[in-house]
Amino acid sequence: NLIIRGRGFTFPVTTMAFDSYSLRYFIKEHGIQMTLRQRNQGSYNSTTGTVANTVVDYTTIGFSFHSVPYDLQQKNSVVVASRQIIFTSLQVNGSALPKPKVNDQVIISGFTHDILKVQEVKSSNNVIIYVVDVKG
Repeated sequence: NLIIRGRGFTFPVTTMAFDSYSLRYFIKEHGIQMTLRQRNQGSYNSTTGTVANTVVDYTTIGFSFHSVPYDLQQKNSVVVASRQIIFTSLQVNGSALPKPKVNDQVIISGFTHDILKVQEVKSSNNVIIYVVDVKG
């Protein structure tokens, strides 16, 4: 189970059953525009001796929150993945968002976060949202 807590609201998301309309409404009302940056490794170029990497950016709507609240973190510990981001399975232009992968990035308000873990939340066989744990 995932519980999203913010200032003045608590929104539980369960993997068993949920109201997808409420979840999409939550993201619409509280979410912001963010970028999913997929990084793909190209093939080796024997002439230059390098591997060309490509990046493709997709714009979506999502919500970022701390999965470990600051007041519960130990002051002398380093928390690697203290933030989770949920975002819709659609781009802002209405087309499907490709599934995020580990080592892809999410860019929010100019800050770049590396994806450490990806979860899908589905209704039947349809992906409604992605939940990613990020570094940063």
